[in-house]
Amino acid sequence: GGTVVEVALQPPDWRIETAALEAAVTARTRAIVLNNPHNPTGRLFDSEELAAVAGLARAHDLFVISDEVWE
Repeated sequence: GGTVVEVALQPPDWRIETAALEAAVTARTRAIVLNNPHNPTGRLFDSEELAAVAGLARAHDLFVISDEVWE
């Protein structure tokens, strides 16, 4: 019954934009799904981007579902 809300990465840097991610979170948000490295760009998110995701998850009590292909 969930609804996917995509937060697209933008060229040329393909970074996680904290403001865009925050804007997508509502009172109904339960989880963030993260693919790292990003598919299809292959970009590996840096510690600042991952810290932003973690901070947002902590602030809103969200699960982070992560596909870490390096694990």
